[in-house]
Amino acid sequence: WYPIGGPQTFKVSVHPNDCHTFYGRFDGNGYSIKGELNLQALWVEGDRLTGHFGLFYQIGGANPDYTIKDLTIDADVNIVGGSVSSSETLSRAATKAMIGVLASRTSGYPIFRNCHIFSKVKMKFDWRVNAMMLGGFFSVTGWSEFHDCSFNGRLGLDGRVAASGIKIGGIVAEVYERIVF
Repeated sequence: WYPIGGPQTFKVSVHPNDCHTFYGRFDGNGYSIKGELNLQALWVEGDRLTGHFGLFYQIGGANPDYTIKDLTIDADVNIVGGSVSSSETLSRAATKAMIGVLASRTSGYPIFRNCHIFSKVKMKFDWRVNAMMLGGFFSVTGWSEFHDCSFNGRLGLDGRVAASGIKIGGIVAEVYERIVF
């Protein structure tokens, strides 16, 4: 599985110009995405960019026409991987690992209606990152609206992490502006 809008590679830290934000309408039409989403991820020594994980790379919005609606994700997410580095310090580590079941993050003002996630997220790794954020919907969001949405699942980290900060949240790990429920 590769995130929609993300690069088609297992190397998770890529140049941002190789990634795209989803702007538009996604109507799940009441259907469910079921099964497992599996990703083998790897940071290579010297990479200092952000690793994004989610069904979408990033979801953006600017008006009410930009929505994700009537979607259910009933899938377990398994991310296995780590860093390849000779350094034991965070100074050479990738800047962030941003993980969400629906998307790594949002931008603009996206609106989510009738979206439900039933998922167990399991990350097994030996990672060296400056910050790790793990959320049921997104790792980071701001100026988003949620109407009749829910997350029911488990978020788990397994392995060894060297990070200056770890944030975990059921819907979102970090809110940089206001969100509406």
